[in-house]
Amino acid sequence: MIVTSRIFKIFLVTIFLMNLIDGVGTYLWVVNGYAEEENPLMDFLIDVDPILFLCIKIIVGTLCVLYFWERFKIWPLLVPVFLVYSYVTYIHIKMVIFVLQFDLPLCS
Repeated sequence: MIVTSRIFKIFLVTIFLMNLIDGVGTYLWVVNGYAEEENPLMDFLIDVDPILFLCIKIIVGTLCVLYFWERFKIWPLLVPVFLVYSYVTYIHIKMVIFVLQFDLPLCS
């Protein structure tokens, strides 16, 4: 499969957007008591300050995108990352549907 620099950059931006969805979704679910953060570091950060958690999640995602931006020959290494974030995004979409279906509050 031929992966061009442009396709790779679209791939990276998609991973970044899924990271953003994960951060916002996790923030909403944890703050409202619908879920718990499984990553111990992120769990600590969200306990200290949910906004700090979200900022660090976005900063780390941005730094990763910037690091890989011109390294498109390593795209196979990012396929598992893409697959994991695809699954996580799917879970967040299911949670939104669940919350809307039962008319639960999204923000406390």
